[in-house]
Amino acid sequence: MRLPKIIDYKLKQKSPESELAKYVARLEKVLEKSAEEANNRFGEYLRQLLDKSRREEEKLTEAAQQRLNEYVEAMQKDVAAEIKADMETIKRALTDYQRIRMAQIEENLAETIQRAAELYLGKKLDPETHMELIYESLEKAKREKLITV
Repeated sequence: MRLPKIIDYKLKQKSPESELAKYVARLEKVLEKSAEEANNRFGEYLRQLLDKSRREEEKLTEAAQQRLNEYVEAMQKDVAAEIKADMETIKRALTDYQRIRMAQIEENLAETIQRAAELYLGKKLDPETHMELIYESLEKAKREKLITV
């Protein structure tokens, strides 16, 4: 509340209009300087706030990217595990199929050889002896890699 006293004092001097005009001019300069400083401070505050906001945005983006990467890696591991399990199932099924199919082929081959021997020899061997000879021949052919299993 000192300002009105100063204005009152200035008015009581010899030429109040010129002194008052000088005083108002100085007061305007002080107010302009104060307003400019306030504006500069506010601008700096906004710049700092913007920088902080950008840093926070970068942190959030990095965190989101990290979570996304972790999720993708987990999904890749899950898919790889499922594929591996499916491959094992397929391998077992294929092995079982090959074993069953080979047994069928050997049985068909044994019957064919037995019929051919009956026709060629004109007589029939007892089934056990004949089957033993056929299976021995098949095993020998496998060892000599004449047929593949």
